[in-house]
Amino acid sequence: MTNDDAKPKKSLYQRYWEAKHGRNKTISDEDLIKYTGKTRAEIIEWGKTAPGVAGNQAAGKISMGPASGLGGFEAAQGYGGWGFDAEQKMKFPPTKPAQTTQAQAEAQARAEEKRKQLEEEESD
Repeated sequence: MTNDDAKPKKSLYQRYWEAKHGRNKTISDEDLIKYTGKTRAEIIEWGKTAPGVAGNQAAGKISMGPASGLGGFEAAQGYGGWGFDAEQKMKFPPTKPAQTTQAQAEAQARAEEKRKQLEEEESD
């Protein structure tokens, strides 16, 4: 290729795989607003703290993909903590970064005072 900024052409298999798995499709901003009422940036921000979304999913859940074979049968019966009654609350649910408790605010204030004291002692 003569242009260094151009991306190398993907192989036929890579293009096939992306088309098969829907990786080559993007939802337009107009459709996002039409169907969700939110912009792309709002959806990304919402996904950071929403339980059950992206990295905030409960560990060990098998609700994604096929659960075939003996393991899937046993999981459906409740073996291994899975099954109909396995939808428990998250142990450590996501919190919004702006939320601080009274104890955290007090700890931050004490740390700031300590830092100021150390700076005064170093300057003396």
